[in-house]
Amino acid sequence: MFKSWRSDKKRIKATFKLQFQATQVPHLKKPALIISLVPEDVGKTTFKLEKAAVQDGICSWDNPVYVTVKLIKEPKSGMLHEKIYHFIVASGSSKSGYLGEASIDFADFADEPEPLTVSLRLKFANSGAVLHVTIQKMQGDVDPSNLRNGLYENDESFTEDRDLNILLSQNSEQEHSFRSSVGGNSSFKSVLRQDSMPPKGAVDGITTKNRMHHRTIT
Repeated sequence: MFKSWRSDKKRIKATFKLQFQATQVPHLKKPALIISLVPEDVGKTTFKLEKAAVQDGICSWDNPVYVTVKLIKEPKSGMLHEKIYHFIVASGSSKSGYLGEASIDFADFADEPEPLTVSLRLKFANSGAVLHVTIQKMQGDVDPSNLRNGLYENDESFTEDRDLNILLSQNSEQEHSFRSSVGGNSSFKSVLRQDSMPPKGAVDGITTKNRMHHRTIT
């Protein structure tokens, strides 16, 4: 019997609120940091947080980021496919300003009813810095126009959203020197494929329950 070409896999739209803080930041020539969001299935930066100042080894971003993703669920097992985002932390576009990166899988937080904070030691640069990410799954549909003091990033619009395409164009020149310094795009994507996810139960990947939207970690 003829089978429909349509997949039986269920696609779930989910929006997550992210709040960032970096601690144990080493002394920098430029005492400010930028975080770039890189979806693993895209392989390049789709969003950048504004530059935030470093004070006494701590860097906090006041405005949260709202990320909307599509999660795919297997109909039989109910398991969600991975939806990994990499967070690249740097003080500039050069190799010397690269502090490292950390990653999360949004599928791990799809069923969490409360905000969680994960503490991730940055990989690949030996900077010693730790990135703390508070993750909250938003309930119901989120209208970007109703979000106050927040930044909105939607992975559904990578090829259709005009504003995001403009953002990617603006970012490409800034990232060119950094990517060249680490060996070009092929090396950059190779680094992203490495496992920077926090191992379960490890000291470098601590997950804590948190009912607050904002958390100051000392």
